[in-house]
Parts: sequence; C-alpha cells; structure tokens
Amino acid sequence: MAARAHTAKPTGTGTRSDLENADHNNKQADSLTCASNDPPLPSESATSVEVRAFLTDVLCTQYGVESEASRNIASLWTVGSGRELRTYPAHMFFSVFGDQAGWVLYKEVGSRTTRMNIKQNPNFDATKNRECPAPFTKTAKSAERKANLISKAP
Repeated sequence: MAARAHTAKPTGTGTRSDLENADHNNKQADSLTCASNDPPLPSESATSVEVRAFLTDVLCTQYGVESEASRNIASLWTVGSGRELRTYPAHMFFSVFGDQAGWVLYKEVGSRTTRMNIKQNPNFDATKNRECPAPFTKTAKSAERKANLISKAP
C-alpha cells in the first residue's frame, strides 16, 4: 500500500479550530485505510500476515495511530500464528513491540480473548485469565507475603 499523504492543512490562520479541523480530516483519512472499528481477534490458525493486519487495525482504529506508523509497528511481528498472539506473555509483547505499543497490544489481545471466551462459555472465570502485573510493580501476592511477615514480627 502506498503511503497516504495528508491533504488537509490549516488555513494559515493557525487558530485552534483550524488545527482541530485538520486533525479531524487526517483521522478520517486514516480511518479509510483501516479495516474496521473493532477488528476481531484472528483465529488460532491465522498466519503472521493476518496477525499483522489485526495489529495494524487495532493501533489505527482503537488508538488513532496513523496507518503507516501502525503498519511499521505491526511489521515487528515477523513470525507466529494467531495461537502465539493469544498465548504470549506480556514480556514477549514488550520485547517485540517495545514498552508502549507492547502494553497496548497485550491489553487489546487479552481483552478480546476474554470477551471471546465469555461468549463461548458463560461460566468462564475472567479473573484467572492471563495473569500479568503492570510492568515494574509488585504483585498482589508479594505484597500479601510482605504484610504477613510484618504482622508476624515480634
């Protein structure tokens, strides 16, 4: 796909409304290159090409990342099926996509997986799905252990 050129420009007065209109027009043009507003999670047998298309759509439609930039981020997924996309832990997403895009994509894949599991099985326990503390924070279990040690101290 060829790179999209932004045709909407401020009128030259530099007012806030000019900039907002240009930004709105650019987002409209970007949305034309994205597949859908809520891209479905690729199947477990999806190819890496299908996974990259999904990642591009998520970044573009859900987070307003320009289509070219979202394709560049998604291109970091070089091999791996839809199954790997669903099962990789958070640190793999950080390793592949970096901290910012990795966290966003991990969160989106996790939430879509949970929604799909709930649709398939109404008794699905979402609280046990994909345990992952936020990066650089203590887990609830370690905080609980510390609290127990403090309470047992003489």
